Amino acid sequence: MKKFSAVIFSIIAALLAVLSGCGGGNISNPYFFRAMHADITVTAHGKTDEDFKNFCVDIKNTLSSIETSVSVTDENSYISKFNRAAAGERVELDKCAYDILSLAKQAYEITEGYYNPAVYYSVQAFTKEKNKPFTLPSTEVTEKYKQLADSFREFALEEENGAYYGVKPDFTVEINGEVYSMKLDLGGIAKGYAAKEVERLFQKYGYDTGYVNLGNSSIICKSTKSGGAYTLGMTDPRSQTGASYLTAKIQNANLSTSGDYRNYFIHDGVRYCHIIDPATARPVQTGVTTATIIGGDPALNDAYSTAIMAMGTQKAVGFINANLSGCKVVFICAEGVITNMRAEEYTLNPAGGYSVINTLSADGKIILGDSNVS
Repeated sequence: MKKFSAVIFSIIAALLAVLSGCGGGNISNPYFFRAMHADITVTAHGKTDEDFKNFCVDIKNTLSSIETSVSVTDENSYISKFNRAAAGERVELDKCAYDILSLAKQAYEITEGYYNPAVYYSVQAFTKEKNKPFTLPSTEVTEKYKQLADSFREFALEEENGAYYGVKPDFTVEINGEVYSMKLDLGGIAKGYAAKEVERLFQKYGYDTGYVNLGNSSIICKSTKSGGAYTLGMTDPRSQTGASYLTAKIQNANLSTSGDYRNYFIHDGVRYCHIIDPATARPVQTGVTTATIIGGDPALNDAYSTAIMAMGTQKAVGFINANLSGCKVVFICAEGVITNMRAEEYTLNPAGGYSVINTLSADGKIILGDSNVS
């Protein structure tokens, strides 16, 4: 569904230096590898080379296990098996898929459906393969996709005798003579869940310095090697160079970002991104181009940042005020930047041309002006 969108991870120069390789292997600190269709960076300090090597191997195996469970491209994954099942069928899941789907259902309910993991068909329909012709699906077809996504409200999870199951909604639509049932795509929450598991590994290995960057859409930060905070730059979605529109300090917290600027294409002069609006079953066109959440539950925040993109400005502000007061949130809408961070907590890049258009109440709630904000 998502994502996988981005924040440019601007780290102080000392942390960019590649340190000596770990003994007994080719793992260096920082360690780079690829998993879950993303570039992963791991760095941590204060332990032995062997500890760091084991930490990295554990992270790599954890991400591989998650991908094996919920990938939509691996035909042997539990989610792929679920997707192939008939409407109304009860399908066995592993614990990982069950846990992620439990969080997905929670996010679906809290966001009132603005995060919906059942937009599989729309994701497929609005994915353009490089150097291949593309045809937009008709309104009639996307309406059928929307009906299938809406049936997620009937999706059920069951646990019985130590086994886990997902029950597919007993609902189908017909498109061009073919019958379709609901399918899932957990791309909008899987990396956040992975970040949650990586936080657990930081605790397991006793690291209180370092960070793990999961493809720029989910990042876990502890302290820098010197014990300070990291400086992160949030990518300007309309910058041609990938410049940051805003920087903020982060320490002992996680970050989740969605944006329309990584996986997108232009067709007949219209920009289509990979983030689907469940209300239309088409790529988001709400005016929100990127959203970042710092702190809180990384799995839920992965879904929430996606939902904010689909909500649009007014609904997003209401959602943030009601549900994310304990987090730092920033997003760009058509009129400018909106954030619940205090002025001393961030720095706007003047070259980006953005300004913060909201004020804050005494208790940190976002207040929008009466005019010029849709």
